[in-house]
Amino acid sequence: MQKFKDLAYARPSLSALLKIYRSSMKLYREAARNAAAGKSAAQEAYLKFHALLGEFDTPNTIAYIRSTINLKDEFYAKEMKFYGIARALTLGIAMGGVKKFLYGPFRSDLEAAFGSQSLRFFEAMIKTNGLKGLVETVKEDRLVTQSKKVSASCSVEFKGETQNIYGLSKFLQSIDREERREAYGELAKFQESIAPELEDVFEKLVALRIKKAKKLGYANYIDYAYESRMRYDYTPADAAKFREQILLHIVPLCKEIMEAQRKRLGLDVLTQYDSALFFPEGNPVPLGNKDDIVAAAAQMYKELSPETDEFFQFMAEYELFDLETRPNKFAAGYCIPLIKYKAPFIFANFNGTSDDIVVMTHEAGHAFEIYHAARQQKLTEYLASTAEINETHSMTMESFTFPWMELFFGEDADRYREMIFAKRLCSIPYYASAEEFQEEIFKNPGMTANERRQLWRNIEKKYMPWIDYAGNAFFESGAAWMRVQIIFFYPFYSMEYALAQLCAYQYYLHFLEDRGAAWTDYFRLCAAGGSKGYFELLREGNLKNPFEEGVVKEIMDAVKALMETGEKN
Repeated sequence: MQKFKDLAYARPSLSALLKIYRSSMKLYREAARNAAAGKSAAQEAYLKFHALLGEFDTPNTIAYIRSTINLKDEFYAKEMKFYGIARALTLGIAMGGVKKFLYGPFRSDLEAAFGSQSLRFFEAMIKTNGLKGLVETVKEDRLVTQSKKVSASCSVEFKGETQNIYGLSKFLQSIDREERREAYGELAKFQESIAPELEDVFEKLVALRIKKAKKLGYANYIDYAYESRMRYDYTPADAAKFREQILLHIVPLCKEIMEAQRKRLGLDVLTQYDSALFFPEGNPVPLGNKDDIVAAAAQMYKELSPETDEFFQFMAEYELFDLETRPNKFAAGYCIPLIKYKAPFIFANFNGTSDDIVVMTHEAGHAFEIYHAARQQKLTEYLASTAEINETHSMTMESFTFPWMELFFGEDADRYREMIFAKRLCSIPYYASAEEFQEEIFKNPGMTANERRQLWRNIEKKYMPWIDYAGNAFFESGAAWMRVQIIFFYPFYSMEYALAQLCAYQYYLHFLEDRGAAWTDYFRLCAAGGSKGYFELLREGNLKNPFEEGVVKEIMDAVKALMETGEKN
């Protein structure tokens, strides 16, 4: 493999992909004719079929990364339009092969060889990506791209410099309250300027998603979303009960945390422009620049385990990062696999705050799992799991690296640990809010823009009653939902974070008691990739199921006790 910046890019040849597909299908037909060699030939055909997925996906991923590095890059913008159409077309061609594997004579043999989760994945793919929804899929991709460009268009002159969202957000952690208030005002003005376009895009997305779901035979989009996200182990009713547990056992503890923050800052009211500042003397900030952070991470991962050392050396050698914030860069963080190279890529927007370390360790958790699963698992689908497990990988890595925070923050490491531990807990009601908001939107798709805003504000008041918008009419109207970008990009990818955080707490509590045993459980979960279903992987990783009666309370009781002792590593 070459360094990412040097990787050659070329559009995949659809004729070459078709040739691989036909070769796979020929093998499968031969297997059906030859009973003696049938099982092994069918397995070979299945593996060859997966090679087809990798040949298409890797150049697509390279183009995606480079397009998000610079959303104004016209070449890669055009390439992403190509993939929006080509993905749908190649998927349509591949469906024939998928159906042979699913409904042919060798299904049980394939399940015995590779596990049932792969075929389960293909079943969901067939149901949620049928040709009947092709037009809507292409249009949806274009609208999602538009929303990314709109959200990344922030260019605000503040304190003598041009700031994007990440640059502006760092001022919300200033110890100067007036500076925080001014930055908050600029952020609100930017969000208000793009709100009409975002609301228009979202309205179109809702209509398209509902139309596609119905064309594909679903009663509603919620049912479609559960199938497409492979939420096989729980239902919307289970999700609602889980949110009730959040209200009962987590929201009260978060209220205590926010009240303690208000008192610590010496404020009468903790407003939204105060909430990012945790300590009156200022939040801890990482030492050095991006290169210093990467060097410190290399030392940390060398000491954490042989597995993390191997992984991070690979990432550094091939420069599989893009970490610094810049104009026209996609305003988010992500990790994505380059399947052909068995390599993950980490994308972030460092802005000189503690968030840089949060996002680095979080995305490194995803990358670590992808790196090792790619070397353990035979099938493309098994490079990662469903989101509930994927986010457990990343959130756990955030906690497992706590003992090394002195490398990044020096004498401020304890303050960082205290702050992040509290912030993670208070993020859970936020994820519950996003999930409930989307459920209500798709139950009542005829809502106007103002009704959607009011819905969000009502949900906020239920799950996050401490929010005070300091009289800002725009945010007070409920317009803050548009800052939850994941609603545009990955609908119904929010509750997974809440579920994962509870599992990450379990691992961390175990880590404090027995570091070696906790690491063994965690690595076993990562190595399993997506080879099993959600509940099966919880058992594989020695984790209690957050949906089971009493588990949320049990975890929160332990977390509260830990916070009272002050022990964080």
